[in-house]
Amino acid sequence: MTFEALRANIEQGKNLIENLALTSKQAQVSKDKKTAKILNRRQTSILNQLKIINNAIPELINNITLNKEAVKNKEKDKKKLIGVAYTSPSDKIKKFIVLNKENKKKFLQELSINEDYLKQLKKRKKIFRTSEKPPFKKRSLYTKISNKFFFNISSKMIEQNYFRNLGLSLRKANFRIMLNSYVSCMLFSTLLSFFVGILLTIFLLFFNVNVIYPFFSMFEGDKLMRLLQVFWIIIAIPILTFFAYYFYPLTEKDSIGKKIDKELPFVAIQMSAIASAEIEPSNIFKIIAIAKDYKYTGQEAKKIVNQVNLYGYSIINALRNVARITPSKKFSELLGGMATTITSGGELSKYLDEISKSLMLDYRLREEKYTKLTETFMDLYISVVIAAPMLLMLLISLIKISGMGFGMSMGVLTLIIVASIAILNIIFLAILHLNQSEV
Repeated sequence: MTFEALRANIEQGKNLIENLALTSKQAQVSKDKKTAKILNRRQTSILNQLKIINNAIPELINNITLNKEAVKNKEKDKKKLIGVAYTSPSDKIKKFIVLNKENKKKFLQELSINEDYLKQLKKRKKIFRTSEKPPFKKRSLYTKISNKFFFNISSKMIEQNYFRNLGLSLRKANFRIMLNSYVSCMLFSTLLSFFVGILLTIFLLFFNVNVIYPFFSMFEGDKLMRLLQVFWIIIAIPILTFFAYYFYPLTEKDSIGKKIDKELPFVAIQMSAIASAEIEPSNIFKIIAIAKDYKYTGQEAKKIVNQVNLYGYSIINALRNVARITPSKKFSELLGGMATTITSGGELSKYLDEISKSLMLDYRLREEKYTKLTETFMDLYISVVIAAPMLLMLLISLIKISGMGFGMSMGVLTLIIVASIAILNIIFLAILHLNQSEV
């Protein structure tokens, strides 16, 4: 009985240690202060239970003997111990342990306290389930319908390497969708656009579309000639839909790559500072992934951390794998250089320090270039958009007064000038925005 009691206490001690480790990790990760407070209190309760169980172990060991006379002498000592049967609140399994008599009441109290904390944590989880957004998106209805009709076809096409570049673009653009599903959506959308093209062609066969009111009017000409004029729409719309789906991940990948390049100089400086403290390389990326300042670079850092922690890759393999699929060429070079430095046994902090200086210099040069460009655009804007229309308006007024008209009223001319100024403003803003996205 003493051996069984000792085994039961040791098993329960192991379970409590596992629960303590899990609760401690949850308390560190938890962002909610109330939940973290409950978890910390539960840690204390588990520790108290562990102490009570461990207090009985020396007594149990002392009672283990093969000498019959010694057994008789220890009968009195056994009276100090008492068996406790209880049901675990977490897994609802009946358990049995042996405790010192004076600790029985205290253990049951701690067990009750622990159960209360578990109930509180369950309530907190229910609150977060109703208030927070789910971490992963479910498949949309459109994706499900597309897969139903085209999944087999898309799978066969992918097996024949028709969409190899598209799959790489999806991974680089961080699309959370399988290549098979994306190709299925692309084919299904192309099919739908074909029917849209037919409907639009039929509509244009019988109606004219005008810019001015009335916007629609009946077509009374030759229907055969009209069909030849609008038949191209049936072919053009599906082709445009297909290529829009195909090239969208590519443009998104380029956009994310530029945003990573913007963050990279500051990321490299922080990585250099962390590496100088002789921190393990995978922990450098953990810090970058957690940091809220690096939205896009943080996503790439998470890939490295996941490959190390979840898939069991070495840090060197993880760096090389992510270097192949990252949308930023500069970040890819940085990761490749880190992998080489670690392999060769070089000082990572020195490498990152040099890279951060180079990236920051490049960033400053691009900032200076953009500043000069904005100055040039400001001069052009003042001369083309502000001064030129005023001079043109004055010239038109003089021509009107002299009787040399253009066959248009003053109101129409004013409307044309105002519209031209608006279009020029849009063009200037678009050019500035495109140049700013590259800085």
